[in-house]
Amino acid sequence: MSSWLLFYTVLVWVLGSRVQADGLLPFMVHLDPDQNVTLRWGFDQPQNEITMELTVKTEGWVGLGFSPNGGMAGADLVIGGVFPNRSTYFSDRHAVGNSLPLVDRQQSYTLLSLNEANGQTAMRFQRSLQTCDDDDVPISTSPIKLIYAFGWTDEIRYHSSRRGTKEINLLQYSPRTSPQSTSYFDIRANNFTIPPKHTHYHCWIVKIPTLGAKHHIYRIEPIIRHVDIVHHILLYGCHPIVNSTMDGMCYTSAVLSTLCLTVMSAWAIGGEAIDFPEAAGVSVDLIDDSGLRFHYTSQLRQYDAGVLDIGLFVNQNYVLPPKATAFKSYGMCNTSHFQQLLKEPMPDLTAFMVLLHTHLAGRKIRGDGIVVECTYDTASRSGLTTFGLSTTNEMCFAFILYYPAIDISTCWKLYHCLWTYSDHEGHADCRLQISDDPYRKWCRSVSPRTHDAAVGRSPSSSMTDLLSIR
Repeated sequence: MSSWLLFYTVLVWVLGSRVQADGLLPFMVHLDPDQNVTLRWGFDQPQNEITMELTVKTEGWVGLGFSPNGGMAGADLVIGGVFPNRSTYFSDRHAVGNSLPLVDRQQSYTLLSLNEANGQTAMRFQRSLQTCDDDDVPISTSPIKLIYAFGWTDEIRYHSSRRGTKEINLLQYSPRTSPQSTSYFDIRANNFTIPPKHTHYHCWIVKIPTLGAKHHIYRIEPIIRHVDIVHHILLYGCHPIVNSTMDGMCYTSAVLSTLCLTVMSAWAIGGEAIDFPEAAGVSVDLIDDSGLRFHYTSQLRQYDAGVLDIGLFVNQNYVLPPKATAFKSYGMCNTSHFQQLLKEPMPDLTAFMVLLHTHLAGRKIRGDGIVVECTYDTASRSGLTTFGLSTTNEMCFAFILYYPAIDISTCWKLYHCLWTYSDHEGHADCRLQISDDPYRKWCRSVSPRTHDAAVGRSPSSSMTDLLSIR
């Protein structure tokens, strides 16, 4: 990996507690970045039971839910707290929208204890994994989206920013372990003054510390100071010829667009730390100050890990129609071209994490194999929505973390819309192009495809695989 990195952040201007070990609750995770919300749990699958304890740094109400999609609608929740007179309240609820959850007719949760002390509230309860209640979400061996919220008082009302989401496999949880001989370094914005703009992209080229020998990064965690402003962060590795720092707006320098394009890490709103499996790690040779913290070790793992950026190339010629409730876009990465760009035989790759990203109109994004499907809701929009950099534009990306690392970092689908009036089928020559860029290689494979335009004409459209080699 290059010792020079491009640190890229998007700013959107919008006008933990320490617990003791418990043999009955062997698993523990912090649900929020500041470690103010902690969940501990244990389960007995033969008995169909799970016991959980939610601890929050508040003297108000606390809530935990199981959500089918990470939001309120359709979520199964439990809410409780301790009144000033030390009496308690506790109820099993369900949400039908972004409003106060309704109390279930069948109470499927059993309260075990509810305490308030030292400025925090601890709520322990038990439920069946499968409750046979239509208002409850079953707990299985698949990952489940947990949502939490809390208030400063015992009046159950809107939580504002005191809420979050985290996906966990409760029944097949693998707690994070840290190797010996570890340390970390931070890559952060240096007291950056946020401009009064709706969307601002800012880039820094920074030099990482000199470590003296090869190390492996095993954990990357976000350090977000303004969760209501920072939208996403991308970290790119730069070509070895880059040897100076930079601080300025993104997409204004040829260096950024040609020499710093190898994705190393990505974070977006709702994202958490990235923990690499024990078999792999990222190789490293050695007034907002948000950024990323990199934990590294000299105890090398079996493989170097990599990140493959797939999806749709951000091109304003690609548009979403208005008044659509479920418009789908696809970004397919054709891996058959990979071998043409690699010097060594293509190995079998093991993917261990996928980070997904759209903007405000995105409602669902799914990665199936190496195809990204993004679903958008533009029902409230009267005009076309173009792909672009603003949060009011759209994107469709997936960042696949995998091992062993190969020398390909990007596989984008590029749509070319050629407006015609006579040929509704469209024609395009199938060809392979490899650029003569001395620092990067781009492979384009063009195939014909036709789709209906949002306006009354039919364009012929071709899709291009855009691959970049490190």
